[in-house]
Amino acid sequence: MSTAPSGEPLAVLDTDVVVTALIGDEGASSFLVLSAVGTGVVRVALSDEFLVELVRTVRNRYRQGLILDAARAFEVALDLGLHGELRRPPGWDWPSVPDPEDRWMPDLAYDAGADFIVTWDRHLLDAALPFGVEVVTPPEFLQRLRARAPTP
Repeated sequence: MSTAPSGEPLAVLDTDVVVTALIGDEGASSFLVLSAVGTGVVRVALSDEFLVELVRTVRNRYRQGLILDAARAFEVALDLGLHGELRRPPGWDWPSVPDPEDRWMPDLAYDAGADFIVTWDRHLLDAALPFGVEVVTPPEFLQRLRARAPTP
């Protein structure tokens, strides 16, 4: 795994988690995951595929009138840019991931040695991946982060 010497886990975020953070309540789990990225509690692996899908999805949600807070979108973009680690993984075959458009996530997680894939997608949560990454929902990820936090 790729946990930093200082203990911060490395995560791959599904674009739906990021977009949900942009359009949801500030107390919601997706928003709190992105807040953890912004404060350096977690590192995030990025790829060209992630960024292209994120821009496309954010643009579509904006046109639908769902993204109303430009400052929040800008803050999330800065947090991802400043705390993200850009990788360019080759594509592998993941038979357990039925949606070919989501295979960039295990590609990136495997290449980066990520500790987690954070997603809402049931088919990814149920996928049997042949390497040591934990696929979790945002609430589960927050529980894992709390469990790792040192107690005072």
